[in-house]
Amino acid sequence: MSTLKNILTTFAMLLIPLTTYATQVIDETPWPLATLLTPKSLSNVAVERRPLFVIAFVHDDVHETTISSLFSHHLVPLIKELQETTGRKVSVRLVRDEPPYTNYAYKGASQTSYDGWRELGTHYRDKNNLPVNRTTKFILLTKDYMNDETAGLAVSGQQFAIASLVHKQVVGHEIGHLLDAQHELSEERFYGWICETFMIPKVNPLKGNCEVFTDPNRSRINAYLANVP
Repeated sequence: MSTLKNILTTFAMLLIPLTTYATQVIDETPWPLATLLTPKSLSNVAVERRPLFVIAFVHDDVHETTISSLFSHHLVPLIKELQETTGRKVSVRLVRDEPPYTNYAYKGASQTSYDGWRELGTHYRDKNNLPVNRTTKFILLTKDYMNDETAGLAVSGQQFAIASLVHKQVVGHEIGHLLDAQHELSEERFYGWICETFMIPKVNPLKGNCEVFTDPNRSRINAYLANVP
């Protein structure tokens, strides 16, 4: 079995070059607040944990054919994995045809693209009285890369990200960053074919998507949410 896995890995790497996610941008904003649960609050009432709420802006350049498969290809596997990982419900709201958010000029240098989107996302959040917390995230879904090497942008623990829909892993990858998951804790697996977990730093389109986080990244996500009701 290991010999077959090695052969398939070599074959995959020779046929298709790796594409870098390149999500190393800077955001020095303090992480969204976590609300501490006191022993008193837990003693008399059952505390239902707050859902994860993702506001996903579908860029105007995304084709209708892609939008029709958006949930099944890019969101359902992630929602299932996050619900299993955290024990929380996951709610995704799509925002379409709402400039200046859905026609944002996202192509360019990574830091510039991220900074512009963070500014727009913050404007949308504050205008709609949405919370600054660890369970509310804002992601722009795009047709193309930000630049030649960048399929997605996010900063660990923050609220804002951009993800191209070119590969199925990217949305889960960037949401994973927003929940403090790390590249270094990703891995490849073999289930009759090679697949990559969500946080793999480079994607090979010939390999499959495992549609899961590794156990160490699951632990990081739960630690990030540990003090959140």
